[in-house]
Amino acid sequence: EGIRGSMHGVHHDIMDALEGLLCLDPTRRWGPDQVIQWASSAEAPHAFPCGELNTWPYSEECPQAIGARLPKGWARSGETIGSLDLMRIGGVQIILVDRYCEWQKSYMVDAEEQVETAYENTDTQAWKWQPPAMSAREPVATPNASTVLREGDVIYFGVNSHSSCTESLKAVISEHLGLAEDLMDMTPVSLARSPSQTAFLEFFPELVYFQFPPHCANAVLGQHCHKSVGQNALNLRSVFGINVAAIVRRDGSVSWWPGATEAQGGLVRSGDGALICKVPQWECTGSSILSASVDDIRDVLDVSRFKQRLGLDADSVAWRIWQHNVKGMHR
Repeated sequence: EGIRGSMHGVHHDIMDALEGLLCLDPTRRWGPDQVIQWASSAEAPHAFPCGELNTWPYSEECPQAIGARLPKGWARSGETIGSLDLMRIGGVQIILVDRYCEWQKSYMVDAEEQVETAYENTDTQAWKWQPPAMSAREPVATPNASTVLREGDVIYFGVNSHSSCTESLKAVISEHLGLAEDLMDMTPVSLARSPSQTAFLEFFPELVYFQFPPHCANAVLGQHCHKSVGQNALNLRSVFGINVAAIVRRDGSVSWWPGATEAQGGLVRSGDGALICKVPQWECTGSSILSASVDDIRDVLDVSRFKQRLGLDADSVAWRIWQHNVKGMHR
């Protein structure tokens, strides 16, 4: 009901504060005293509703990332990541594609004077109560060479080389995307208004953490072809739709933007954890969302659901081999 029913996933203590502060009845609306009382008693909202995910507090340790927004009228709209040769750019890894949607979430007062979720069209300023079709809005958490890019999309790159010059990387990305312009004859005013000057966003990713369960030990993130003898393959991207931004090692070290193989930093060991990116907010228009489905993450954490997703529940021999490889790491 009301704002509480429309903001799924928001911590219950935060919802208490929002309802109190936004209450239309002045006699029930919170004042400074109620806010102070709430702040002294509210539970710290570190955990996500599913209970297995936690915010990653060490944001200052995250490497920088770059977002490239594809402008309206982009000449190469409809091409793929592969055809644009983006996966061959050195020093970066494509981590996410956020699909363009003209509808932005906002909050309005309905006919019953209740604060409800509404959706405003940024192109026409029209609004509606019903959410837009989600298929056009869902981010691509596991982009690959066949992922199609369209005008308005934002493609995010993780910078995996600390020695890389960000400006140089942006120039290379701009060239591949066809965003580079001939700036030689531009005036200072036209240069400042140039689309290429607003096409990039530099940011530090917002991340959530979960610990890999014991059955994931001694397994690479990639597919069967990526594992070595005696290892398992989690196939997180293709089967579970999860793109791991980093592996947090048991000793506290972090392997950023890991690849599919052990050589690329993608081998999970006992006690390791995973970091998953949230979808960045380009213009801070709303709360960020997790790039991976909570249900998919639960399927990794729960051994029965994990076996079912990988087809190991119906193949007892394959599961015994899997368990043998897990134990092999401890020998």
